[in-house]
Amino acid sequence: MKRAYLKKIFKILAAVHDTWVLEQIYRFAVNMTREDGEQ
Repeated sequence: MKRAYLKKIFKILAAVHDTWVLEQIYRFAVNMTREDGEQ
């Protein structure tokens, strides 16, 4: 279920081709991976 959701998101992203949007998503993803106390 989650994998299908991610596939959908990546399909949308592939259609977007907007650097600003990609940058925001990248930052969000990086922050998600750093939520274990790292500043």
